[in-house]
Amino acid sequence: MSLVRMRNTMKGKLHLIMLGLAVVFAVGWIGICLSSGGSQGKSNETVGLVARVNDQKIDRDMFEQRAAADMKRLSDQGRMISPFDESQIRGRTLDEMIAKFLRAQAAKEAHVRASRRDVNTVVDQIIENQVATAKSQLLAGRKGQMTDQMLEEELRKRGLTLSGLRDEVRKSIDVNAVREQVVMEKLVKKLQQGIDSSDRAVRASFDEARFRQITVDAQQGRTATQAEQRAREISDKLKGGADFAATAAKYSDDGYKDQGGDRGMFMRRSYMDKTFADIVFSLNPGQISQPIKLAQSYIIVKVEERRSALPKDFSDPRKWQEYRNGYLSEMQFAVQSKFFNDIQKNAKITIYDPELKAYMAGKQMAMATSNPILAKAKAVEAIDDLQRALRQSGGDSQTAARLYSQIGYIYAWMRRPEFFRVSKEERLKYRALEKKAVESALEYTEANDLRIMLADIAIEEGQYAKAVEHLQMVSDNVFDDAAMHTELSDRLKKLKAHEPQKVAALLAIEQKWNKDFGARQRGPQGQSTATTQPFRVGGPAKAPRPPKPGG
Repeated sequence: MSLVRMRNTMKGKLHLIMLGLAVVFAVGWIGICLSSGGSQGKSNETVGLVARVNDQKIDRDMFEQRAAADMKRLSDQGRMISPFDESQIRGRTLDEMIAKFLRAQAAKEAHVRASRRDVNTVVDQIIENQVATAKSQLLAGRKGQMTDQMLEEELRKRGLTLSGLRDEVRKSIDVNAVREQVVMEKLVKKLQQGIDSSDRAVRASFDEARFRQITVDAQQGRTATQAEQRAREISDKLKGGADFAATAAKYSDDGYKDQGGDRGMFMRRSYMDKTFADIVFSLNPGQISQPIKLAQSYIIVKVEERRSALPKDFSDPRKWQEYRNGYLSEMQFAVQSKFFNDIQKNAKITIYDPELKAYMAGKQMAMATSNPILAKAKAVEAIDDLQRALRQSGGDSQTAARLYSQIGYIYAWMRRPEFFRVSKEERLKYRALEKKAVESALEYTEANDLRIMLADIAIEEGQYAKAVEHLQMVSDNVFDDAAMHTELSDRLKKLKAHEPQKVAALLAIEQKWNKDFGARQRGPQGQSTATTQPFRVGGPAKAPRPPKPGG
């Protein structure tokens, strides 16, 4: 697994919860409220608990069963699961469980419920969709209209009936999942009712502004009260005539401080938080805002320029409808995201399991790369929690491999100058710590992604023969993991000039694998072997899964 893939794993799988038609609930990323519960040992009250979401408990047995099921589902799909992948799956399982509780609580607070009729309507739709799928697959190639009678004939050949098919599909449907889906769709619809869809609002969505900002982060070792006080002190300096750029460079907590707070580009109104946008576009160029409270930060803005990016063809009726639809989609996304983020921000979420606390801190680290100070704090927090989890692991080899893998990946992030402001000495220090953690993980298991990491370090250190040894082990164990074959080939090409004979032999193996893999994909007649899923009773849509984070 390359560092690019690692970043995509931890950041790209952004653990956004899809609710109905593009509802997003950023679990863990924005304003997450994580208690430090469990850091000093577990009380009797928390024994057997993984986390608490407001007044609801996530117990250990429930979590482990769900995590095992999620692991099996991916394994059954042919996924190669490394220790680091396993840790991410466990983290996403917790995300799902937290999200499920919070969604239910949000619906309850909004007085949204699903009637039996609502649920039965969706169940009937699922059944008819499955019947339609069976019809299209079993009667494929027939000319003319495909009727239920023709389907009955084909089913009888398989010892089935149409009514029996419907019964089997009905039995396979998780009614509770359907109910949750219906509730979420109703909640989404309710949230969308207040969106302004007037021509004026659509036009205003194309307004843009370029501005400077000063960010005061409440997570920089400050309480919310201390952050607010600091923001007001900075605001007073600006009112007293202090230069905004110089003040940003001195006091701001975000990644724009080195540019004097300059964002460097125009930002579209529709892409901003509504509260933030309303303030920014109430200012004329040169004006400075009061501190604006956003999530865990206070932001002070100085507007440099404002303009309208209204398209020239906006008045064309056909294009206007297209622009309006795009605006409505953005607003629906924003309204729903804000609602669920507010629910998350105001929730009391306590995580007792140190490994899962580290997972949350790691996600926050990945999202804070524009704020190196915060990112480093989250990285250190994650490593501390992982070390604590190691002490509590009781020597379990699977757990140890998982924990050391996570430590290695975090150090890999920490030594990258594009993510963190690190000196040469720090990069060398973190590389040594990454290497030590990965080697420790490999004492408990064998994993191709970890071998790739060691090969990368060996290449950096000029130990080319050692790098080839690691890649040889990957070659011996990679099997049909196409993504890992790509990773392996990339490293071999880097080593070609240093270890030509050894690398040539491994590249020959890779070339043969790629040739054979391509042939398997094309099939015996040179055609792609990719097909639609064969018909199985109750198979393709065993039950609609409830909205879930990431993927």
